[in-house]
Amino acid sequence: KLESEVDALSGQLSEKSNALETTLVNLANSQASLKCNQDSLAMAEGDVASLQCLLREQKVEIASVKSQLQEDVKALAQRVDAAASRTDECVEEEMKLKAHL
Repeated sequence: KLESEVDALSGQLSEKSNALETTLVNLANSQASLKCNQDSLAMAEGDVASLQCLLREQKVEIASVKSQLQEDVKALAQRVDAAASRTDECVEEEMKLKAHL
């Protein structure tokens, strides 16, 4: 009878040992997965930082282009005004010439 109890306890111990080994393997796999996820997160954070830097650079460039466009529009408006003035002068001159004829 004692031998059968020992066999039963030995079987239970073997089952628990196998279950513990499976748990340890699962834990190791989970740790490896966690490490992989942490590495991926670190890379993603690096990508985000790079994109934020690029975005700041593009905002500065956009502001510069906007400023240049505003200057160009102002200069063009001045040229249009000057051309309109010259046109008015030419029309006046033409009217004077026609009046003399």
